[in-house]
Amino acid sequence: MAATYDVQLLEQRRAADIVFSPDESRIYVAMRNGEIHVFDSATRQPLAIWDVGNALGGLSVSADGSFLLVTERDGAAGHSILYKVATATGHVDTFQVAGGALRDVEIVDSDTAIVSGDSM
Repeated sequence: MAATYDVQLLEQRRAADIVFSPDESRIYVAMRNGEIHVFDSATRQPLAIWDVGNALGGLSVSADGSFLLVTERDGAAGHSILYKVATATGHVDTFQVAGGALRDVEIVDSDTAIVSGDSM
């Protein structure tokens, strides 16, 4: 017999990726318009909107929940962009490397991440 799931729509359009904080108290949604939307996971109420980039893609949260890494899908020609976002404040640090646009990211540990993209 198939399992039953409670499926709820959090964002109606333009969401690129979604992750929970490690303690499952927050939901982070990377939007294709460059914003990250933050929600309370218990109430599903919005808590914050952070302007991060232009067209966000993959999103990953650190094991301690202190930061997010998020990819920029539309980086400048020949440059890949990765953003590090502090979850306490929404402060953004930008990292640029040579290569095509990044598509997804997964945090491995406190100083290592794996990314995928175009023509890397």
